Amino acid sequence: MINAVGREIPEEILKETGKQAFQGAYAFDGYEYRKGAPKVRPENDPQRSKLVEDIHEALVKCGIRDGMTLSFHHHFREGDYVLNMVMEEVHKMGVRDITICASSLGKANDPIVPYIEDGTVTISRVNGSITYPCSVMLVAPMNPCPCGYFGPPTRVCPCSSKSVSRYLSRVSGPLLDRIDLCVEMDPISFNELHGTGQGESSAQLRAQVLAARAVQTQRFAALGYTGVHCNAQLAAGQVRQVCRLTPGAQQVLRSAYTRLGLSARSHDRLLRVARTIADLAGTELIEQEALLEALQYRMQDKLEVR
Repeated sequence: MINAVGREIPEEILKETGKQAFQGAYAFDGYEYRKGAPKVRPENDPQRSKLVEDIHEALVKCGIRDGMTLSFHHHFREGDYVLNMVMEEVHKMGVRDITICASSLGKANDPIVPYIEDGTVTISRVNGSITYPCSVMLVAPMNPCPCGYFGPPTRVCPCSSKSVSRYLSRVSGPLLDRIDLCVEMDPISFNELHGTGQGESSAQLRAQVLAARAVQTQRFAALGYTGVHCNAQLAAGQVRQVCRLTPGAQQVLRSAYTRLGLSARSHDRLLRVARTIADLAGTELIEQEALLEALQYRMQDKLEVR
């Protein structure tokens, strides 16, 4: 049998599965489909085209607004340029707080990195446009391998080393280089789950963060920095002035810079994280322990080790 797009479908397969060959986008099979709660019938209007002029019109018809999630699937190995075009249009439209749900972010998606780092959002209207400051926090969960069981000894991972490497390489280097904190979450053991010990409460952690922020505010005011509210906002020249290290930490940084092949951007991001760790510990200089902890949070190096 020949289907609506001209492909031959073996009759024995249709009989075996009880299926019908594809009859076209507007073919009506007489069935009702349940979506959520109400029963709906598929649209059957050949006179109404589903095509739109451009991505902007598609986003408008989808009801794009602040805080929405945009899902992208069926990517090619190195990423999908459609994601880039959509995010470029979202940026132009001034839509904020968008969550990107993508099956992968490959090398082809590097152009979206400036939208993460830009720090501004432009609202365009008929009478003109205006640009507002916009702080972006990128949070991205990731499995260690295709099956998700690589690493911890609680489950056997059937993935080969080649498939693990291929899976991890789906995230591009430039994007990884901009992730400051990477924390591996191991499964919780039974004893930990039923233990009586208690960790720090949210109130205690909040107090530590506020104390560190107060130290940073005083430091920035003393140095005459304007528009800087936390260590993450320090410019390259300010990093050199604020992130002062002990001799031991200086030696560790020199060794890491050479052995890991850090870029200038990676070097500065590492120092900002180490400065924050030192502020939480209440130390004036960045000590060796703070720098080593900051190095452990680098995701790029963890993936290369594997």
